[in-house]
Amino acid sequence: MARAAQLGYTAMALTDECSVAGVVRAHEEAKRQNEAGSPIQLIIGSSFDVQGEGDTPACRLVLLARHREGYGDLCELISLARLRCAKGSTGSRCATSTAPKAPCAVRPAATPC
Repeated sequence: MARAAQLGYTAMALTDECSVAGVVRAHEEAKRQNEAGSPIQLIIGSSFDVQGEGDTPACRLVLLARHREGYGDLCELISLARLRCAKGSTGSRCATSTAPKAPCAVRPAATPC
C-alpha cells in the first residue's frame, strides 16, 4: 500500500486465494497513508480456481467486493468453498454451486488457468 501511494495510485485491490487474510494489515496501512495525506482506497477481493466440467476448462475467478454487503457475501462464499473441501486442501480449488450475489464485481482474470 505504501508503494502504491508513492506511485500516486488512488486505489489498490488486494486479492488472496480463497481468503481475506491480508485485509487487516492492508487496512491499517491504508489508514496510515490517509493520515499521511496520501489517501488510497483499498478494494478487497479473493481469487478462486474454478473446476471445469466435461470439456469446459478450469479458470481463475477474481471477485471484488463493491461495498460492505459485498464483503459479507464474499466471506460467505469463501466459507462455503472451504466447507466443501477435504480438511487441509486448498479451499479455492473446491467447486461451489453458489453464485456470488450482485454486490460482488465479477471480472475475468488476465490469464486463464
